[in-house]
Amino acid sequence: MKSYREFRVDGRICQIGRGHAHALTKKAAAVAIVEAWKNKWNMAIALVDTGGYLVYFEKMQDTQTGSVELAIEKARTSALFRRPTKVFQEAVAAGANALR
Repeated sequence: MKSYREFRVDGRICQIGRGHAHALTKKAAAVAIVEAWKNKWNMAIALVDTGGYLVYFEKMQDTQTGSVELAIEKARTSALFRRPTKVFQEAVAAGANALR
């Protein structure tokens, strides 16, 4: 993935504006929305490319306003550090030594 206009869905590298990238982006968001509905979570869904640039956003009804920026920043952090944000959560929970 060389360009910030590329992202990964279903293990495939997609380029914005090429082929079925838009459809794959919507498919990835739909999977997240279905999971949220199953668990009765009101969520904001943000998808970014490898450069952390927003390519898709959707906010479910009754989602907290604060979740909008949080979803976008969480997606950016994951893309820019190339790891799930859960890694940072676990490091904070483990204490100061894990953060070094």
